[in-house]
Amino acid sequence: ENLKVVLERVSPVDLVIHLGDAEGYEDYIGELCGCPLEIVAGNNDFFSSLPREKEIMAGNYRVFMTHGHYYYVGSGIEDLKREALARGADVAMFGHTHIPLIEYGDGIVVMNPGSISYPRQEGKRPSYILMDIDKKGMAHFLNSGTVGLSQVGNRFLQEVLQEALLIGVYLVEFVDVNQKKAAKAALRFLLALEVDTVGVAETQFRWQ
Repeated sequence: ENLKVVLERVSPVDLVIHLGDAEGYEDYIGELCGCPLEIVAGNNDFFSSLPREKEIMAGNYRVFMTHGHYYYVGSGIEDLKREALARGADVAMFGHTHIPLIEYGDGIVVMNPGSISYPRQEGKRPSYILMDIDKKGMAHFLNSGTVGLSQVGNRFLQEVLQEALLIGVYLVEFVDVNQKKAAKAALRFLLALEVDTVGVAETQFRWQ
């Protein structure tokens, strides 16, 4: 399955975050991950006992997780951002749109990993986000080469991502912005959305 391919590429990870629409396969996804799984219910998780929203800690960061449909994210992220800030979150993670996004501003990072099964952005390339926590507790984000560089806030990280896109590889290590040298992450989190466990043939990977 698509998730299995992604896990093989980015492992090991310390936590997988799934932002909804597991459609009854949450136990299978948890077994496949081989690490802790944080998951919320999506609009297609009918009769699910999964929570609608969650607040978790990722390193030193308070993270607000939600699928997003209750905050009308299809029309914009302002309602979601206000709720996350009211909860004291540093990071807001949502799904629903199947379109990858990383936005910095107003004291919060808002992100959507897109979809590894049913992507909807231009080009419809499967996507996910890696969140690395370095040994100093700082977070670094990478969206598998699918997010436009203008959407990534750190200028030096933009240069690193551009190089990764040009040579067609994925960053297994992040670059410490202050030291400007490669350093292994202390913690690594994988954000995945809309993991299809049945109709795999409907999605063809088109990796950079």
